[in-house]
Amino acid sequence: YVKKTSEKQRGAGTFDPTIEMLQHLCALGYGKGEGAGLGGKRLELDLVFNPLGAFLPPEQGALEAEYKAKLKADFDIDFDNLFAITNAPGGRFGERLLKTNNMDRYMNTLIGAFNEETVPAMMCRTQLSVSWDGTLYDCDFNQAVGMPCKNNLTIADMAADPSIPLAREIRFGNHCYACCAGSGSS
Repeated sequence: YVKKTSEKQRGAGTFDPTIEMLQHLCALGYGKGEGAGLGGKRLELDLVFNPLGAFLPPEQGALEAEYKAKLKADFDIDFDNLFAITNAPGGRFGERLLKTNNMDRYMNTLIGAFNEETVPAMMCRTQLSVSWDGTLYDCDFNQAVGMPCKNNLTIADMAADPSIPLAREIRFGNHCYACCAGSGSS
């Protein structure tokens, strides 16, 4: 909700259009609660937070309350949930960690904060990510690092044979520690 820090993370010129789109979605009824949307249907609006650096996100409940108060007061934006996501050590963030020689320190932070209680709620246990070409991934982080599901099936394979079991062996990498560190990612 602060332009300077938001644009430091997302890029120059990204804050104002994001606020305008969130206001537009709220005007359509998103994030307003039961029956506030088009045709009286609930239109949920969820936001995602991830820290600006190589550290764990703050406690999700307190962060959500803070964001709800600030976005409402400053921009008249309502939303339903704020999900706090830990930065996975891949992609541009991983490149920055390597460039600044912080990868080992960050991985030690994630491993040291491992919380077994978060494992049942990890997204890879109940969701799949699908790429543009139909390749299936255990999660969006696996998709980002190019680790398809071990069974190498596509969404087309699943559609062609509905008897294919959805249960699968999940592929893990070091980035998986981000989802089970501290309070877990959302």
